[in-house]
Amino acid sequence: MGVAVHVLALIACFLIGLALIFKGLIFMMVLVSLYRQKCSFKPHRWAQLKYSSEQGWAYAQGDGDLTPITILPSTVITTRLVIIHALNENQQWHAIVIGYDSLADDSFRQLRVNLKVLD
Repeated sequence: MGVAVHVLALIACFLIGLALIFKGLIFMMVLVSLYRQKCSFKPHRWAQLKYSSEQGWAYAQGDGDLTPITILPSTVITTRLVIIHALNENQQWHAIVIGYDSLADDSFRQLRVNLKVLD
């Protein structure tokens, strides 16, 4: 979607009634925006969130190892969305966003209950 919008913006650069120098500047700004979007894009990776009574919460993204996290009280839990605010073992802050449609209904409900009860 983002690429299509950039392509449309590039086409529009040539259709607007401005001097060639301004068209070129706008064209370059759109190209820089497209490049920044491409560099910041991270493909969706599987994530794993796990709780054990001995070790607490742990989180892994992609093929990474599970790392212990501390769930912060600022975590947001709604019927459609869970935004987990967490600190890892290096005290780096993370936001883990989980939509209701990314899990089975029962699993999402169970996650919401566990987050409310266990922390």
